[in-house]
Amino acid sequence: MRKLIQKIRANRFVSAVLVLMSGTALGQVIGLLTTPIVSRIYTTSAYGEYALFVSVAAILATVSQAGLGSAIMVPDEDHDAKLVFNSAFLFMGAFLCLSIIVLVILSPWVQVFSFGDPYVLSLLALAAHLLFLNASNLLRIFVNRMRMYKVLFWNSIISASATLVITIPLGLVGWGSWGFIIAGIAGNAVCCAQMLARINPFLRICWADFKQVFVTYKKFTFFQLPSNMVETLAQQTPNQILEATFGSASLGSYSMSNKILGIPSRLIASPVNQVYFRTAVDLHDDTKRLAKFSLGLVQKIYLAAAPLIIILIAFGEPVFSFVLGGRWAEAGTIAAMLSFQYVFIFCTTCMSYCRVALNRQGTNLIMSCVSLSVIVLSFVIGICFFDSLLSVLACYAVGSCLVAIADLTLDFICMKSCYAKFLITTVVFVLIVGSLGLLLRFLCG
Repeated sequence: MRKLIQKIRANRFVSAVLVLMSGTALGQVIGLLTTPIVSRIYTTSAYGEYALFVSVAAILATVSQAGLGSAIMVPDEDHDAKLVFNSAFLFMGAFLCLSIIVLVILSPWVQVFSFGDPYVLSLLALAAHLLFLNASNLLRIFVNRMRMYKVLFWNSIISASATLVITIPLGLVGWGSWGFIIAGIAGNAVCCAQMLARINPFLRICWADFKQVFVTYKKFTFFQLPSNMVETLAQQTPNQILEATFGSASLGSYSMSNKILGIPSRLIASPVNQVYFRTAVDLHDDTKRLAKFSLGLVQKIYLAAAPLIIILIAFGEPVFSFVLGGRWAEAGTIAAMLSFQYVFIFCTTCMSYCRVALNRQGTNLIMSCVSLSVIVLSFVIGICFFDSLLSVLACYAVGSCLVAIADLTLDFICMKSCYAKFLITTVVFVLIVGSLGLLLRFLCG
């Protein structure tokens, strides 16, 4: 054990991953322990209103950094990285002010969300949320560049603790979705403060520096930004459509199922993604070996996910009702419907750098556009031919699964190996696990 610990400490990469993963794990534990409490305090409508608020913020946040966030990692010199950081921060501030002004001007005709409060107050909350969210994201990237992993360790814990000390008390006094909004703003603000207490990337830059950054890293703005924007739209489209079609309460049930199903991705997929990226870079000249490694990874994920999917299909509704409260029974049904989708999303997250390592980045933007198109089409078909939330989500789940499977298949095609084995494995996995889940559900009544 002592030798193992020494070996882990000697490996900077593995040590960093474990530090980040442990912080995320502690944050997830806090979140899991508080979720059954919060779910009984807040209504499904409150969850839905907050999900719509976050959805709008996510779309604006993607544009507000001009694609420069990831460029912070590129410069060889830390001073140049600070120039990129400050240019992204200044652009974010200008975009944020302009966006809020435009939304205020358009408010008599168009409102992006409504909580039953003065709309201008909601927009001010959106501005505060975006400010601290973007600042926190930019600071995380810079801190990561400086390899200050212990600083990042605390961010997940701080965000989860905000739920405990802010969301629950505000929920008890009946603040509704504002409890979530205030906790989110406070959590990001504290994360920014604790990172700035250890490192300060801010410096004064002139217009020439600002202009030079955009000239030097124009590919990030012209290519990375559109790709990120399309990907974000694909992720947030369900929230926008469900709220507009079925209301905040239905969106709240969907949001809760996403929160529970997304735990493995938040906890495990990101560290696995980093390890996979390193492996893919090492094996990019031996694509057959990389394909075998990738197929083995997917098969292990399928094997680990199988029991959970069977349980969700058979007992999703009663489990959610027992753990979260009776009002969340529908969320359990939705979680069962989306279970396969989240397994495939987990796989795509783990292997998201495959085509980057193989120098096939152009396909990412194409795949993002295809994903958005299929998701929108799935909802159009569901809404036109069916009139219930579950039927529409069933169409969305099928479309999303097909897109994720196509994305993974494209990875294996780029690796020129194992794509047939992957498809056969996936079909067998879906048929066997789905049949077992439905059979167990039938036998248990």
